[in-house]
Amino acid sequence: WQSIIKFFIMFPLYTVATISMEKLIANRIREILDERNWNYDHKEEVGCFLFGVRFSKFVPKPVRRLEYIVFVEEDSFTVITGITIEVDCNEEKEMVAMTNFLHKANFGRKKGCFEFDTDDGDIRFKFHVDCEDIVEPSKAMIENAIDIPAGMMSLYGEGIVGIIYAGYAAEEAIEKTEGKLSMEGRRRMLPEELEMSDKELDELTAKTKREIERVSSLQEAID
Repeated sequence: WQSIIKFFIMFPLYTVATISMEKLIANRIREILDERNWNYDHKEEVGCFLFGVRFSKFVPKPVRRLEYIVFVEEDSFTVITGITIEVDCNEEKEMVAMTNFLHKANFGRKKGCFEFDTDDGDIRFKFHVDCEDIVEPSKAMIENAIDIPAGMMSLYGEGIVGIIYAGYAAEEAIEKTEGKLSMEGRRRMLPEELEMSDKELDELTAKTKREIERVSSLQEAID
């Protein structure tokens, strides 16, 4: 009887163990996106989800649309959130201001960080979640990984737009963003599902392919 009781106590753990963490993460992400009624493209062959969201009128128009790529790995996942505008790499003043601004925005941040590619002017927010040594990723873990990047893009979007279109210095951009952390301002941090056209989805897929190739090349160089 003790053996039988022990079996029924341990059976859920045995069942979970037969499913890979990568599969558990992907299933949980899919459940949350379905629960939100968001359209997405799950490319299982490369282990990633593609979808888009948009903000309300409280966010400057150039950064209202966000593009998401979620990479699912063996025991972790990474959420990369990008915007559709870029910094002009030929404008040195603009490049310096954006670099300093995002550096200040990242200072002291515990969860996720802004990334700025100085080769092509691309700006994105990356959030990595390590799922090693846990039974299954929680709903809160997935939702935070999706919502925090959107919140950061919403909060700092005015500064990004100001530097690109209005010539803000980094200090001015920070003053106009981090000074707006009121509850009223946080309303704009709630994203909504965005219908992506076939062309937009193809563009996002191409970006995903380039990112996978970049990461693979980097891994090969390290090895």
